[in-house]
Amino acid sequence: MDPKHQRRELNDGRFIPVLGFGTYAPEEVPKSEALEATKFAIGAGFRHIDCAYVYQNEEQVGQAIRSKIADGTVKRDDIFYTSKLWATFLRPELVRPALEKSLKDLQLDYVDLYIIHFPMAMKPGEDPLPKDENGKVIFDTVDLCSTWEVSLWRREHRGGSQGRGHLLHFFHLWEWCVDHRIQQLTSFKKAAMLVWCGGNHYLSVYRGTKGRNLGH
Repeated sequence: MDPKHQRRELNDGRFIPVLGFGTYAPEEVPKSEALEATKFAIGAGFRHIDCAYVYQNEEQVGQAIRSKIADGTVKRDDIFYTSKLWATFLRPELVRPALEKSLKDLQLDYVDLYIIHFPMAMKPGEDPLPKDENGKVIFDTVDLCSTWEVSLWRREHRGGSQGRGHLLHFFHLWEWCVDHRIQQLTSFKKAAMLVWCGGNHYLSVYRGTKGRNLGH
């Protein structure tokens, strides 16, 4: 079977494609390339599209998804769209506005997965990387467990296009909380790690670059 069409079941009974298309690109890359690349990826069979607020290209990625829906290549339910909550929006009261901003840029009714992009809070504001007069990043004090609890909002807003952000599992928070345990398991072979994750109801996601070494 083509790996682009293989899926894994999540703990709520929904399915995520095992192979996803990432849309990150350096700032010097024209945003229009995100549009064309995403359209090409969907046409080639990718059904999991991974993007983020901080990539600053959700408008183009959303346009690509809508274009492929309009031409009959896919339906919205065929696409598993992942977005990410950036570090300047980790205060609980900022989670929903951040999600709404992504939805507005995408012009989609919902996202399928919304995760914490970087598990260390930064000062809220328009600048995605706030720095002080000495050039040091300005961090914020946020209890990420409180951010996690906002995901309970999804329980009241499920049901496809009627529920914005109807699947809010902050998997990166888990990664932050137990990374020390993963480090203790470095002697494990990859196969053993997969068995451990599966036995503990964790879905492991790996990423890699294609075509250029971006280190992201």
